[in-house]
Amino acid sequence: LLIKHIRESYGEKKLDSIFYRTYGSSDISKFNKKKMKRSQMKITSLISPIFFALELSILFSQLYKKYGEPKYAQISTEIYNNSWLKESDDREPEPVDVNYAQSLLEPKYQLQSYQKEFIEAYPKWKARLNLRGIYNAFDQGLGKTLTALSLAMAKKIDKIYVVCPNTLTANWYNETLDYYGGRIKPFICNKSGKPDPDTRIFITNNESIKNILPFIDTTCKTMLIIDEGHNFRNLNSSRVQDLLDLKEKLKPIDVLPMSGTPLK
Repeated sequence: LLIKHIRESYGEKKLDSIFYRTYGSSDISKFNKKKMKRSQMKITSLISPIFFALELSILFSQLYKKYGEPKYAQISTEIYNNSWLKESDDREPEPVDVNYAQSLLEPKYQLQSYQKEFIEAYPKWKARLNLRGIYNAFDQGLGKTLTALSLAMAKKIDKIYVVCPNTLTANWYNETLDYYGGRIKPFICNKSGKPDPDTRIFITNNESIKNILPFIDTTCKTMLIIDEGHNFRNLNSSRVQDLLDLKEKLKPIDVLPMSGTPLK
């Protein structure tokens, strides 16, 4: 059951790297043809990538419940104790207040159940996996912008920095004004113009990320939102290097990439 699941979900190479390090092709062939008993095919070495550990631990636990084989319970426990899982359970999620985020919005805007679910789950998985943020991959039209801003408000972020394609800078500016009735001030960063002292949202486009640098404030809680994050796949590109530089200088407590485009 476990081998079938891993082969279908992760491919033959992943299966080989995890289970078959100490076995030859003839042994594997015998096992697959059911000429070798399960008890003869023991796992002696298990190397689990960071995200793979959680699923493996759960699957071995399920196998133990199904077959009652003590070895499965032992493997599940060893994965837990010798990976990030044990340490992650000690991390406390940061608080979020969805009701507060909703109260800031104009009455015509109501957060949908899936948006609330994302906001509430975000700090739990961020803590569990020890990440800087969670990818928002809602399909187009499901309100990624509203969800992102509401997450920031639910976490009571002081200043929000948005990097997006040039065609979306006006959208971010106008939608922010609309969502909050002008009470929360956005600013499109460029070489001319100055933001109001109470500006909370700073917006720049992918090609002009450096324009946002003069407005960085590291004395407060900040979030970096990367809209259409699939545009930052080439690590050698100047825009990716500018983005990484921004992240290092900003030191945000949250990094929120977003994209409705399928990602590899």
